[in-house]
Amino acid sequence: METQRLETPYSEITACLLGNLKTDGAEKILENYAENRSLAQSVRMNVPVCELVKAQGNPASRRLFGKSDYIQYLLNTYCRSKGNK
Repeated sequence: METQRLETPYSEITACLLGNLKTDGAEKILENYAENRSLAQSVRMNVPVCELVKAQGNPASRRLFGKSDYIQYLLNTYCRSKGNK
């Protein structure tokens, strides 16, 4: 089954947006969560970390991250680049 991504303009908040509780209801939000319909969920489930690094990594950077923080940073920058297209 192919998942359908939510279509909303990107911001760091909307990358994880699953819906509006008041207008969509809890069932729809849970369905969106289970089906990985937010941009960030979809990317994290379908794009390997090595592709995130190729697309968003900076070999000249002197920043220091823990592994999970770096993956989150890459995910946010990747979603930002995809959401603005």
